[in-house]
Amino acid sequence: MKSTGIEKAIKENEWIKIPVVGDQLEEEEGFSLDILYYFYLIKDKDRSWQIVSID
Repeated sequence: MKSTGIEKAIKENEWIKIPVVGDQLEEEEGFSLDILYYFYLIKDKDRSWQIVSID
């Protein structure tokens, strides 16, 4: 995946969801697909942000 952008972060209760847009090359067909991953962050007990999930 090649990251091409980051969308506006979304607050969901104590979570922060950050959409990351990218391209993924389909080598057999010779073209790229737009893909989207969500990074989920939450503050740990020390109040530091941690990535807890990527979808």
